[in-house]
Amino acid sequence: SNLDTHRSALFVVDRNIANNTITIAAELPQLTTSDALAITNVVLRQTVKLGDQLEFQIRYRQSPLQATVVSNTNDGITLQPTTPLEKPATGQSCVLYRGALCLGGGILV
Repeated sequence: SNLDTHRSALFVVDRNIANNTITIAAELPQLTTSDALAITNVVLRQTVKLGDQLEFQIRYRQSPLQATVVSNTNDGITLQPTTPLEKPATGQSCVLYRGALCLGGGILV
């Protein structure tokens, strides 16, 4: 067998498109409760305000997670998660909820 059983998983933690490089790490990158998720190209069916508690979902089968709105401008919304989570990739969709109501969403930057 040509499989190398001593190899471990590596994760892309940063991309530099201009220099055509990536940065990798042995640990899966995490967001803590002091980190923020910036969302752009936001489309919402209801207004959200600073301090609002919302749920968000990044992956299809993921249970919604809690976050607080810490910024809301014409350029986008910034959320602060209330629990640590796996860091999502830039460009992923983020869907926002208020309870069972889907408010809309945007793209993570």
